[in-house]
Amino acid sequence: MARPLAHSRNKKRRFKHTDGSVGVIRISRRGYGFVATPEGEYFIPRGNIYGAMDGDVVQVVRMRRLEERRRSQTKNAGEGRRDMLGSVKRVIERAHTTVVGMLHYRDGLGVVTPSDARICHDIFIDPRAIGVPAVDGDVVEVRLTTYPSRLEAAQGYIEEVVGHHDERGMDIELIIRRHKLETAFSAAALEEAARLAESAMQAALQSVAAVDGGDSPTATATALATAAAAPIAVTDIGATPVDESLPRRDLRERFIFTIDPSDARDFDDALSVDFIEGQMLVGVHIADVSAYVAWESSVDLDARRRATSVYLPDRVLPMLPPQLSDDLCSLKPNEDRLAFTCDMLMRSDGTVQSYELYPSLIRSRARLSYDEVQAFFDDNEASSESLSQVESRIQAETLVQTQPCVPTASAIREDLRLQNRLRVLNRLAKKLVRRREARGAIDFESIEAKVSLDESGKPVAVTLREKTDATSLVEEAMILTNEVVANHMLTHQAAMVYRIHEEPFQAALEQLLPTLQE
Repeated sequence: MARPLAHSRNKKRRFKHTDGSVGVIRISRRGYGFVATPEGEYFIPRGNIYGAMDGDVVQVVRMRRLEERRRSQTKNAGEGRRDMLGSVKRVIERAHTTVVGMLHYRDGLGVVTPSDARICHDIFIDPRAIGVPAVDGDVVEVRLTTYPSRLEAAQGYIEEVVGHHDERGMDIELIIRRHKLETAFSAAALEEAARLAESAMQAALQSVAAVDGGDSPTATATALATAAAAPIAVTDIGATPVDESLPRRDLRERFIFTIDPSDARDFDDALSVDFIEGQMLVGVHIADVSAYVAWESSVDLDARRRATSVYLPDRVLPMLPPQLSDDLCSLKPNEDRLAFTCDMLMRSDGTVQSYELYPSLIRSRARLSYDEVQAFFDDNEASSESLSQVESRIQAETLVQTQPCVPTASAIREDLRLQNRLRVLNRLAKKLVRRREARGAIDFESIEAKVSLDESGKPVAVTLREKTDATSLVEEAMILTNEVVANHMLTHQAAMVYRIHEEPFQAALEQLLPTLQE
């Protein structure tokens, strides 16, 4: 009997390669698999999986004779396939201790067919094991007691009845179970979130109060312009947000706003743009989650297991407790919120002249949606107004700090401050796109389908979300900020998680080449 091993999604696996090629097997819905190893990627035919399940750590052996046979059969104009073919020799570590699927009875014997098509083995219910009673057609969670092998079928016992397969919402529940998503926070994390939220805001306000007044756009631009004369000068962000060497700056007098989908519940980034003495100051303000989540705290440990927020058609599974994700870490309009700011002084060609990174206290003036911003752009597409005219108006606006906040997105057409800034950011985004394309960037445009549900959870409409000028405006601002932060951390040799695309396998490039040549 195979011993069930603990499943860990976040633990980095370390393998010994002394006894062959070892890696994690990824099995397709058609039953064949791939194993990436230091020697390259192996293709595993369906008949050579030998009891492995998707995500298992396996040892593979290379089948050179089969490789030669396939090359000779598929040879074309002197070129044959160069895939490395392998066979699973043994399973080193199991990825699954439980499996979710539909129960059927065959001649009195219970059989569970996994809902995940990548798990190609039916699981027989061990009649000797004590389990939860279930009927034919139930969706159940089975704990494995015997893993599949060349000589034995997979076996287990029913640990939980999820519901009947035709119940409304079962498809979403299966997604949650299949990916082992957590749906509830620990009691300690919920209690801690409520307690830490109030204390963190108080500490931040005290930090702001200790600074002589707020930072105006003019003061920030002047400091950045001075720094630009020398090699890029930046704030040291190695200190904690409340450290005296890096006080939180009060930016509540700036005109800051958010742009998100119309159905967004949390707003985690905001934008600002100002012109001072002809220089464009772009600010990107990110919700400062670190101000609330203490290292090794219960909230932190819960967030590590979740890793990200998951958006489903009928719900959101947030990474942080609701007190934080939906409230204090959401940059709601007309509410004081803690943020981390990246200020960038821009040159006329769209490059960053200098920048500064620091914790801040902001107040969003408006919550805008992509649809409303795009409607504004469409209505003003034929505008012949020059950028210099818009600059002049924004510079004049920054001299008046007592104007009321914009309460809703519907005020776009009534508030010149919003109109001016949206026009400037839209033009900047187009310029940034051209610069990235000149550097060799490839834009993989895609269409996202959004399913709308009624109150009972029944699908009533499917909306297609496409890339627009409004979405590009936000996207380009975030890409620019990511580049600035990445270069900053690299220059300072600070610990950082980078998103790096590994070099593709040679065999994959050779398969792609004919498509690119068409």
